[in-house]
Order: sequence, then structure tokens, then C-alpha cells
Amino acid sequence: MSVAAGAVVIWILALPIVIFGSFAALGGDTVILETGMAIAAVGLFFIFVLAVWSLAQVLIEVRAEGVPFSDGRTATSVAYDGIQTVKAIVAGVFLFASLAYLGLVRTVESGPEVIIQLLVVSGLLFPVIVFVHAVGSVFGSG
Repeated sequence: MSVAAGAVVIWILALPIVIFGSFAALGGDTVILETGMAIAAVGLFFIFVLAVWSLAQVLIEVRAEGVPFSDGRTATSVAYDGIQTVKAIVAGVFLFASLAYLGLVRTVESGPEVIIQLLVVSGLLFPVIVFVHAVGSVFGSG
């Protein structure tokens, strides 16, 4: 959860710098925009690490306990399995979009809008899902 919090805080800090930097870049000064983009890249790296870690955790859990929704149908197990499934799907979409975009940029120097949109939406949604899961675990276990 601390990686998700770090990524969100970094992106919150980067957003005003990128916005201000884009206006400053219209006048020819791109230093502020470059700084904001560097900060956003660090946040993107944190999200990437979090997605890899989350998928590894889900795979280990599936190997140890079986596929989701296979045990008792208590409300807690259904909620846990549901958030784990959504978290794994969003992490997988983020990693796929990241790797596809990086591959396309290296080969044809551009990427389709759909991959960029998947990358942005899943990158913004993933830390929120991790927070929901963490809050649910704290309040659900008590």
C-alpha cells in the first residue's frame, strides 16, 4: 500500500508542475515541463512496480489456495476474491499497455491512442483499487 500511496502523492505533485510547465512551454521555456514529466515518470515507475508485485502476489495466492470464488460463499470471501480479481485484471492491463507502448515506441516511434488510453486509465485506477483493497482488509478483519 505504501508504494500505491507514494505513486499517488508523486502524481499529485507532478500534475500542477506539468500543467504550469505546459503553459510555460508555450513561451519557449520547457524546463518546468521537463521537470514535471520526470516526476510523473517516477510515479509511473512506482505503479509499474506495484502492478508486477500485485500480479506476483495473486499468482502465488492462486497456487496456494486455488482459483478465486472456489471456497465458501461468505460475503467476506466473495468481496476479497472480487477485489483481487479486479486488481489482477487492472494490473495486467496496465502492464500489457506499458509493454505494448514501449515496444511500439521502439519500433515505429509511436503508439495507437487506444493503448495510451488503456495506460492512462489503468494507471490512474490501479492505485485506487489497491487503496480500496487495503481499506477493506483493515475494516474487514476487525
